[in-house]
Amino acid sequence: MTEIPVAGYESTTQRLNDENDSEIQFEISNKIQNPLTISGEKIWLDNGDIASRPEYITVQLWRRDGEQERRVQFNELAAGYQDFLWTSKF
Repeated sequence: MTEIPVAGYESTTQRLNDENDSEIQFEISNKIQNPLTISGEKIWLDNGDIASRPEYITVQLWRRDGEQERRVQFNELAAGYQDFLWTSKF
């Protein structure tokens, strides 16, 4: 089995079962070669009133796949921050 190469992606193919099995199962993975890095900063306009801040914030990222839009969402819990700096990876 071979896959037609897709520009910007690294493709791998792996057989998942034994060669003696009557049903053949493969896993095909496409990993983007140049991942996208997105950064941002949340600025609180609360005169330093930390107690008024929520326990978490929700950030929504939108991605366009052809004509379709997809939403990617994460919740960042305040328990993981240091010096009031929240970070997260997608």
